[in-house]
Amino acid sequence: MDETLRWAPQGTHVAVEPLPYLASKLREKYKNKNVKVFNLALSDSSGESPFVHVEDAPAYSGLKIRKYPSFVKKIKSLTIKTDTLDHILHGLPCPDLVKIDVEGAEWAVLKGATATLKYCKPLIIFECGKGAADKYGTSPEKFWNWVKHYGYNIYTLKSFLNQKQPLGLSEFSQLFHTGSEYYFIARYEKN
Repeated sequence: MDETLRWAPQGTHVAVEPLPYLASKLREKYKNKNVKVFNLALSDSSGESPFVHVEDAPAYSGLKIRKYPSFVKKIKSLTIKTDTLDHILHGLPCPDLVKIDVEGAEWAVLKGATATLKYCKPLIIFECGKGAADKYGTSPEKFWNWVKHYGYNIYTLKSFLNQKQPLGLSEFSQLFHTGSEYYFIARYEKN
C-alpha cells in the first residue's frame, strides 16, 4: 500500500484484510490517508466462512488449507465475514488496478467482481498456481476462460513489462502446473 500511495496519493485506495488484528493495524497505519480498510475475505458471495489462520506465517492464511512450507507449524480455524469485490466497491470510483493475493481463491474473487470487470476494466495483478488455486477447484482452463470472457489477456509480469505477446492457454496452463511462474497480469484488450 505504501508504494501505491506514493504513486497515486490523490487516489481512493481499498485494502481487504480478513485477519482482525492485521485489519486493525492497517486502519491505524493509514488512518490519515485515503484508504478504506475492510475486515473480511473477498469471495464470490457475501456471508461467513471458515478461515485458516496460519499463525506462524500469516501471509499463507486463507479460506482453505493449502500446501505450506515446512516451517509452518501453527494453524488455527476462525470464522470471518466474506463479501464480493463488486459489493465493497459499490459507490466508489472505478478502480484502475486490482491486486489479488488470496492464497488460491483468486478465481472466486474474480467471480465476485463481474460488474467491476465488465464496467471498470481494471488492470489485475494476481497469483495463480498449483498448490493453492487447485485447492479451490480452479484449473488454468477455468481461470483462462473466465478472464477471456471479459475481454482480458493474461501476461507474466516480465512479458507485460517488456510489452510481449499475451500468454496462450497452453503457456498459462504449463506455468500453472509447473509453478515456474505464479504472478500474472490480466489486461482488458477487447476491441
